[in-house]
Amino acid sequence: MYRFKLGCWCLLWLLVPTVSMASELGEHVENPVIIRVSAGANEYALAVLQAAFSSQRQAVVFQAVQNIPTQDRAMRLLGKRDGIDVFWAVTSKEREKLGKAVLIPIEKGLIGYRYIVTRKNQPLALRDLMALRKYSVGLREDWPDQEVFSANGFDVFSFAKDADEFEMLDSGRFDILPLDIFSKDLITAHPQLQIAPHTIIYYPSAVYFFVANEASALHQMLSKGMEQIVQNGTLDSLLNAHYGVLLTELALAEKVKINLTNPLLPATAPLWRKEMWQSSTH
Repeated sequence: MYRFKLGCWCLLWLLVPTVSMASELGEHVENPVIIRVSAGANEYALAVLQAAFSSQRQAVVFQAVQNIPTQDRAMRLLGKRDGIDVFWAVTSKEREKLGKAVLIPIEKGLIGYRYIVTRKNQPLALRDLMALRKYSVGLREDWPDQEVFSANGFDVFSFAKDADEFEMLDSGRFDILPLDIFSKDLITAHPQLQIAPHTIIYYPSAVYFFVANEASALHQMLSKGMEQIVQNGTLDSLLNAHYGVLLTELALAEKVKINLTNPLLPATAPLWRKEMWQSSTH
């Protein structure tokens, strides 16, 4: 499930306010550059993007581009005359062919965590992966999760884009709904459902900034900027400022983590760099 606003961003067709960092960078900053982004862009991603440019002493103005209805469309418009310069989305092998990824997870891999939503009147044994595989999983037909769960041996029930997955879970069409952690509030409208309190699903995944394959200079600047804000703690500060309450409620240190493999994750993912990923002990 990819409702996480770092993915599709729920494009609202509203003009993003112009953001300039020139006044924040002090002396010796470069002349402002215009960076085109999708209208309705998420505040957290813009804050991270701004911080990355700021660390390189580059002033930037964000310009909103409207009428980009899908993530795939956004990826294909990178660097185009009527397109955008930077996009952020969950990575995949295909997307890393369409655009040049800055290989630092802007949400520290949190998109890979999934709450386990079940019916209250049907307690399930969720001890480990073997036990979890006994239950059918509901996933929308256009969610990349389908391939992940299928590859891990689950019986996947596919439903249409306009279906109400919570109603389908409640009616018994499937047993488990994996819910991304950024969509937790959606379950409050369904008191007959519950989130498993002690167990969570995890597979490695990441949201990256993407630029056009030909935009080498922009990619280099963003890569250096992202590296710097990881090292100086700015990325952690921004994540806590925007999602601190969510992380507290997530309580990863108290959860049993059921690990899945992710066949969609490119081998380029820097999984060995622990500072780039949210620790499950916090």
